[in-house]
Amino acid sequence: MSSRLAAACIAVAACQSGTATGGGSSATAEPSPAFAVGCDGVADALATIVLGDYAVDAKRGHVIARELAACTAANLTRDQMSCAMAAQTRDAVAACAPSLALDVDCGLVIDRVRAAAKRPPTMDAELAAQLERGFQIMRVACDEDDWPISIKQCIVDARSLEACAAKMPKDLQKKLADRVVEELR
Repeated sequence: MSSRLAAACIAVAACQSGTATGGGSSATAEPSPAFAVGCDGVADALATIVLGDYAVDAKRGHVIARELAACTAANLTRDQMSCAMAAQTRDAVAACAPSLALDVDCGLVIDRVRAAAKRPPTMDAELAAQLERGFQIMRVACDEDDWPISIKQCIVDARSLEACAAKMPKDLQKKLADRVVEELR
């Protein structure tokens, strides 16, 4: 059973047994065993939404760490945790816990950049290959340099990418430029 499915089962069981809300007791009641995982379970479930079930462990660990920090900072209630753990989509997570910023996969970000790229009507094979290599370099930079969620979401949602580029922190712009120069030598 995938860890996401296990987390969802725990959340559903907690809701059905009444333990997600403390069984009707006060909000200061001790957490139920179903919520012993707390943000750990939420982070694992969110990583599955972001990456899918079959992500490489190293990448999954990075996303789990980011989502764990976001969950902790969001100070979610038990009900919000339960809902987020059972959510199947980004929209469902946003409905459960609006303060929880769900990561955006760098593959989606670069697909959007690729789609927005203005290409000349005719492009020789060598230039097309260099352009594709540039997209691959951007993908690695997005993953390894930990681009902020707000920048990635901007790129995915924007009609024009110029506004998003202007929001990119200068240090990340420099890292990306250095990667491109190094790789395309």
